[in-house]
Amino acid sequence: MQLSKNITLDQMIASKVAQEKGFDNTAPTEIITNLQQLAEKILEPVLAHFGGVLDITSGYRCKALNDCLGSSDGSQHCLGEAVDFGIIDTDIYDIAAWIVDNLDFDHLILEKYNPQDLNKGWVHCSYRHTQPNRKIIQTFDGKIYHDGLLKLPLQG
Repeated sequence: MQLSKNITLDQMIASKVAQEKGFDNTAPTEIITNLQQLAEKILEPVLAHFGGVLDITSGYRCKALNDCLGSSDGSQHCLGEAVDFGIIDTDIYDIAAWIVDNLDFDHLILEKYNPQDLNKGWVHCSYRHTQPNRKIIQTFDGKIYHDGLLKLPLQG
C-alpha cells in the first residue's frame, strides 16, 4: 500500500527485530492515517529536497516490538506518528537542520550523530496531525530546544 508518492506501508512497518522475534508488526487500520501524514508531511519534503535513498530504520512499532527495544510506553512510534530515518550518504545533521527550518514537526531528535560517518545515526522525527505540533528539538547529548534554531554541538 502506498502511503505517499515514494513511501509504502511496508517501509514504515519493516523491522528486523520484529521479524527475528516473531512479532506481528502490522499497523492497525486506525494507525495508517497517522503514517500517511508522517510520510506526506515529513518524509516526502525531505526526499524532495535532498534526493537520494531513504533509509527508514524504524517507523510504526507494535507494543511488543517497542517493549523489546526498550522504548517508552508513550512512544509516538506506537501511534504511527514517528519515524527514525536517514538518507544514505547524507549528513543527518543537515537533514535535521533542514526539517527545523522548513517543516512543521512535533519532536525531532538527532540520534548517535557522528560527523565522520555520514551513514551512522539517524533522525527521529514525529508529526501529529490531530493536535498542535510542539516543535521539540533534542540532540544526541540530551539538550532540548523549543521553537529555536537547531544549534547542535559537534562531536569530535
